[in-house]
Amino acid sequence: MSFPVRILTPDQTVFSGPADAVYAPAENGDIGILEDHAPYACALKDGMIEIIHSGNKKEIQITDGALEVREDGEVIVLI
Repeated sequence: MSFPVRILTPDQTVFSGPADAVYAPAENGDIGILEDHAPYACALKDGMIEIIHSGNKKEIQITDGALEVREDGEVIVLI
């Protein structure tokens, strides 16, 4: 099963769609998000966000930001 992901900048939506897994470079170590992840928030550092869906991988380079897993399972990344 998948969950919704949105990656946003102040000016635009970089990505909006479903994911089976999201991997991100968190300040305290890399994090992996799967379906039904507990609510969570963290700061992000320079690196690559990977979004996996139906066997396809999308990579987005970031320099910093914040990630939130919401109560409803949606993942929001602000970069």
